[in-house]
Amino acid sequence: MGAHFQWQTDGDFEPDPEPAGPRRPSDAVTFWLAILVILLVLGAAWVMGRQRLAQFQTARQDDVQSLLDLERQAFLAGDGDLFFSFFTRDPAWRAAQLRPELQAAWRAGYDVTHVDAQVDMLRANVIWQEGEQAYQRLLFFEERDGRLRHAATDPTFWGRPQTRTTAWGEVRYAAVDEQWIDGLVSFVDKRVAGLCAAGCPPDRLPLTLVVADGYAETAVPHTIHIVSPRLLALDQNGQPAAPFWQLLSTRLRAYLSPAVIRFALPPTGFLGLHTFDYERLAADFMAQHPDIQIELVTLERMPADYRELMQYDGAAFSPPVDMVAAGGVYDLTPLVDSDPQFAPGDFYEQIWQGGWWHERMWFLPQTAGMKVMFINKDFYDQAGLAEPSLRWTWQEMDADLAALIGPVGAVNSSLNYTVFLDVGPDTLLAYAYNWQTNCTETATVRCQTPLTTERVAAALTWYRQLAGQPGVLPDDGQRVRYSRRWNWQAAVRVEEPVYYEHFLQMSALGVTSFPGSERFDGITPLWVEGSFITQSSRQPLAVWEWLKFLSYQAPLPRYRLIPARPSVAQQTDYWQTLPRSLSEPLRAAFPFARPVLIDEKEYFGTEQITAVLSGQQTPQEVAREVPTLRWFVSP
Repeated sequence: MGAHFQWQTDGDFEPDPEPAGPRRPSDAVTFWLAILVILLVLGAAWVMGRQRLAQFQTARQDDVQSLLDLERQAFLAGDGDLFFSFFTRDPAWRAAQLRPELQAAWRAGYDVTHVDAQVDMLRANVIWQEGEQAYQRLLFFEERDGRLRHAATDPTFWGRPQTRTTAWGEVRYAAVDEQWIDGLVSFVDKRVAGLCAAGCPPDRLPLTLVVADGYAETAVPHTIHIVSPRLLALDQNGQPAAPFWQLLSTRLRAYLSPAVIRFALPPTGFLGLHTFDYERLAADFMAQHPDIQIELVTLERMPADYRELMQYDGAAFSPPVDMVAAGGVYDLTPLVDSDPQFAPGDFYEQIWQGGWWHERMWFLPQTAGMKVMFINKDFYDQAGLAEPSLRWTWQEMDADLAALIGPVGAVNSSLNYTVFLDVGPDTLLAYAYNWQTNCTETATVRCQTPLTTERVAAALTWYRQLAGQPGVLPDDGQRVRYSRRWNWQAAVRVEEPVYYEHFLQMSALGVTSFPGSERFDGITPLWVEGSFITQSSRQPLAVWEWLKFLSYQAPLPRYRLIPARPSVAQQTDYWQTLPRSLSEPLRAAFPFARPVLIDEKEYFGTEQITAVLSGQQTPQEVAREVPTLRWFVSP
């Protein structure tokens, strides 16, 4: 075999493969059975997924319904703190809940019909009943840290902004509302034609109509905001319902028609005059705005029930806190933020803050007043005391009052004499604002020391100790409040600057500001007054023009009230024309003055102080009860 022997493998001896034939029946059955099994598994997974999704959606719908039920319970109870705790930290959205169209739905109660769960957001379709009519709207909820809260909107829902040019101007809207724009344009076409048939006010067209994802109006010229019907009211067929068309019609009429404003004035003061010459101002305003008519109505008395004011478009005083909480006052914040012709920077900061509450502006300031302390120098001389400085402390004042008891008590006169007299709550407010002040800023107004329960109790405790000294306070301290003020003479008296000349004729008079501490000057209560718009007004933008005009006017000089705008104070030489004895304490106190907010006016009433002085309640008990505020009162 030698070297040329050829090796062979086992494969060389295998027979040739047979030609391929058709697949056996068992192979085809196996293949299709496998396909069927896969389809069944996928189908089962799909069914289970759908079931889980349905269960999840049902669970989320139950969560939203439970939250809405809790909100409604708090709403019906008038518990604003609890009600707003279910909402996101959005002051505008919270304030919107006071609007009548939202309050009506809360009273009726929402029923959730569908929930669409997104990442961190839920969109819920809800229905409610008003009389015989059922409506629906869209609500949004935010879920963070495992908690669900009611939100104003979901920006991702609305889509890209759109614009359509029309015969009367243009309409701006979100892509999701495209389906209704043809009907909206047609509706506005007819309304504009009807309202302008007899002539519209000049320069009102072209008009920009914005279909917005919120309720706020705007003061941008030639612009109307209308809330999307999805947020306001849809009918049972999912089309814009009557409330939407009624609101749009009202806004168009207000914009395109001359306005008549009924404006309430407070009762005249002790001089038989208002703090402003409103008749002259109304004439000047109407000359500048011929399309707005002002009807002034002087009230015979301040109404005990705020609902009496709802017949007016606005009023020339700060609104009662219960009127704001009930939803009777128009939120000015959107107008302040959007009006390019408004100058919010031209206000004294202390006065500007007086119109705000819960981070919203409820009235536009026009003026403010501070009280000062009138010092009877004769009694101080008899007691061997130096006249108080402008930076005295509460401890120094307490020592002075104790030293003045003897000289005042020795007076033999048919007149009533007392050591200390304050016919209002100013001293108590000043004490509460100053108590344990720890502000780091130079201007305490920016500190905005909250009027807490502890501060109120501290002020009442101090006042009770003061009343416990015989001869210091008249008539147990409080029966003189708001009555018989002129029957008493005092060594230290808290009064308004307008009475300076009156008391100057009665004794040698010194003037000083409220006490403070070793670290901080005294914080003087600042009583801010202005004007507001009622929620019932159909002409809020016209009233806003009137309120803006008033904010640039000076009060009558005889009242010595501080103009809201420093530009007005400069034009009228307000600070320069004050008597020097008044000018110095007012100038010293004003940078540290603190506005009395609208709810704080309810503190330190006669009933509360009487309860403390009579021993019926402790200062802590009274402080916990004040104020009791009920929200969302039915109109």
